[in-house]
Amino acid sequence: MCLKKGVIQKMATANPLIRKTSHKIWLFNTLIVSFVLICFSVVVLGIYNATLFNSTDRQLFEQIVQLEKKPDFETPKDIFDKMPPPIFRNMIVVVYLGDELQYINPNPFFNEDLLPDLAYHDPISIQAFTYDGSYYRGVVVKDLRRGYTYKFISNVDNLIHAMRNLQGSLLISSILLILFSSLVGYFMAKRAMKPIERNYSEQVRFVQDASHEMRTPLAVLQGKLELISKSQTDAVETHLSSLSQMMTEIKNLEKLTNDLLQLSKLDLVSLINPTEVQVNEFLDDFSTYYEDLAEFQEKQFKIEKLPTD
Repeated sequence: MCLKKGVIQKMATANPLIRKTSHKIWLFNTLIVSFVLICFSVVVLGIYNATLFNSTDRQLFEQIVQLEKKPDFETPKDIFDKMPPPIFRNMIVVVYLGDELQYINPNPFFNEDLLPDLAYHDPISIQAFTYDGSYYRGVVVKDLRRGYTYKFISNVDNLIHAMRNLQGSLLISSILLILFSSLVGYFMAKRAMKPIERNYSEQVRFVQDASHEMRTPLAVLQGKLELISKSQTDAVETHLSSLSQMMTEIKNLEKLTNDLLQLSKLDLVSLINPTEVQVNEFLDDFSTYYEDLAEFQEKQFKIEKLPTD
């Protein structure tokens, strides 16, 4: 029995339909998790990228406001004495009088021999540019009355590197999470299919048992019928024992068939919807068949109906 049960379980596990369904569930779960992670990464990167330079741009405009609070320069020499220092450490301030450089604050990126190429735009707007592998954002302001041009520039390498680090982190974490969710989804799919495998095993065992129960009476009927067919000249009385045994086997088959029918209806009990019927009308529906059958067998068939009001 243990061997038989093990063979059945092996058949259930190897069933291609169950295996295919399990793979579909696993693939569906993996695709859902991957889609959610991709959407999450895109949203995070979009929000981060949209707000990445807000602080830098705000500092640039604050530097312009700070400049407007200082007195006007009377001579180019006043720039060195009155030019306000950058209010932010990473800010680069460059001042021109016409096309001639007048001032540049000390910084590790530009000097008098290496100047940023940043043009004036009207209206004033933030400009992004790269130079020598570094990333900058700047703004150009002009004093048309006196002829001064002010360039305020901020290096944003740290923000660009932070953005790239975030992209790499999201990529690596998304791949790891997809692999982990795929592994978990594989085991969850197999676990979800366990009840189906168990039901399939029970169904296979039931079919085998039912087939075995029906095979014996069918073999007896076949043998007895073959014996009777070979003795066509014998009287019926000589085969009464065989006929009796055949009737017994037929009754066993009928009982087995009824049991199978009742078993198949067990799952439908909750779907039964009892309704009221008229007994006399119900009897009229099938009485004709039994009347004809009784007449064929030279018997009488009689129905006593309930009295009607």
